Amino acid sequence: MAQSNTQLEVSELGFQNIKDNLKDYLRSQSQFADFDFDGSNLNILLDILSYNTYYHTYYLNMVANEMFLDSAQLRNNIVSRAKELGYTPYSARGATATLDLTVTPSNTSVVGVTVPKNLEFITTIDDQSLTFVTPKATNINTRNDNNEFKAQIDIVEGIPLTHRFTVSGNNDVFTIPNDNVDTRSIVVDVKQSNTSSNITRYNRAEDLKTVGGDTSVFFLQEGNDRRYQVEFGDGVLGRPVENGNVIVVSYRVTNAEDGNGAETFTLNSGVDGHSNVSFSVVKSATGGTSQESTESVKFNAPKHYERQDRLVSVTDYKNYLVENYPEYDSVSVWGGEDNDPPIYGKVFVSIKPQDANILSTTAKQNLEDELRSRNVVTLDVDFVDAEFVYLEFDTTVNYDSSKTSLTTGSIAKKVQNAIIRYGSNKLGKFGNKFRYSRLIRSIDDADASIQGNLTKVRMQKRFTPLLNESQNYTIDFKNPIDGGTDPHELHESHTRKVYSNNSFRYKGFDKAYLEDNAKGNIEVYRNINNTKVNIDNNVGSVDYENGVITLNSILFESVNDGDDIELVAIPKNNDINPVRNTIILFDESNINVKMVDDDN
Repeated sequence: MAQSNTQLEVSELGFQNIKDNLKDYLRSQSQFADFDFDGSNLNILLDILSYNTYYHTYYLNMVANEMFLDSAQLRNNIVSRAKELGYTPYSARGATATLDLTVTPSNTSVVGVTVPKNLEFITTIDDQSLTFVTPKATNINTRNDNNEFKAQIDIVEGIPLTHRFTVSGNNDVFTIPNDNVDTRSIVVDVKQSNTSSNITRYNRAEDLKTVGGDTSVFFLQEGNDRRYQVEFGDGVLGRPVENGNVIVVSYRVTNAEDGNGAETFTLNSGVDGHSNVSFSVVKSATGGTSQESTESVKFNAPKHYERQDRLVSVTDYKNYLVENYPEYDSVSVWGGEDNDPPIYGKVFVSIKPQDANILSTTAKQNLEDELRSRNVVTLDVDFVDAEFVYLEFDTTVNYDSSKTSLTTGSIAKKVQNAIIRYGSNKLGKFGNKFRYSRLIRSIDDADASIQGNLTKVRMQKRFTPLLNESQNYTIDFKNPIDGGTDPHELHESHTRKVYSNNSFRYKGFDKAYLEDNAKGNIEVYRNINNTKVNIDNNVGSVDYENGVITLNSILFESVNDGDDIELVAIPKNNDINPVRNTIILFDESNINVKMVDDDN
């Protein structure tokens, strides 16, 4: 008589473990106590049973995973889970460039010029021809004394397309049959029929609180194969479409990041019937980005649901900007209570775009209006430009030449590359701190022959002076500067803690420099036969503890080696903290590596 099945283990998931459990179970029965499973045909039957169990185990595990946003792997399932949270993944976006356009009519009777929507500009990047178009029409009604109509316009990369759908049956979801659609450009018009001239513009539903049963809106969602779908209402939430209606969907298909960096364009047509057209590039193309990744959808969808389409907390503002503007490289938001000095009743926003350091004035104004429209609390939104602290390094690397076949120069190059790689991977965004110990570890790991290193860090900020005018300047490192607290340092042999890298013309002297005097004052000096000679003993002050340098009523006549003055400060702490709107970068031209051979 067969025994009970208490020895059959059901917790194993691997194929071989499943098969071994089946063998152990059969051996526990009196009928198969001495049976040779591996040497018999029954082994094949056990393989089949094990494979069947393994298939079911794998399938059920995959089904369970795909039911939850955190564990889902297939994009269609991730998007479906995100849809339950009211989240639509952002689309690919074309790069945007800014032009100053001038139209000169052939006569002076023209009262206005219209720059049409989808006016085409052509550019070539890496042998690839790309099309940029105007995203909207622009009316220019002001003429200058030279009979010129001027305006600053944006052009966006992408090819304009139009697709028509005819409503039949109960279909109210229509898939746009193209990849890389820039959903910002989607315009939906509905005609009553093919022959009708009656057209109704449907706008994208953004705020469901304002959508009624007769509101002409469409809903946008991502469908299968990454393609976007236009959906219409049911008469309760949004106006429905009817059989025979013709849906006209206009949009742009973009090449995403390929348009970034474009700065030379050709216009092959006139504007509003005028052939005398010229333009100059104000801002090269930036902001092109690919469709949202699955990892990003997993991160952003819960944040979108948490925000509930309103802006109250600092986190709400940041999540909204990250979700809706993927072309921004980094975003920082802080409340007025955390500002220095505190300003209550305000929200401060700092944004670093891709391939640029600051937002344009127009972009700031548009964003400010958009954020205020979603703000449910009376708060002012202020935009603050990003500030950059560049780090310089002097590193002495000890290595053992007996443990490597590389030359000293090759190892030094590996060290320099390790430093640059650390900066590229770990820094460059708001909130990314510089950790000294991690850099030291990266240098030691650059080559097996390296025994250790001694690395010194310097902070650098850059400012562009207004030439030939006396001005006050405040340079805030937002990190304490070494010096000013040790009484033993207050003497003439004090090692400088603040100084300028490059020189400038000051009071008729071509090569003048800035430097602190260890007592909190900033001096201007020049070198004569390697001897420091002061030109001015006090042009400003240093607040070492707060990391603030102030220059008072100083007049720069010109700047050598560029437009900016590079002001360097020795940090009090080796770890550098980027506060609020500060981003830390490495100055790759100021990474100095000295090699010391321990074997010699």
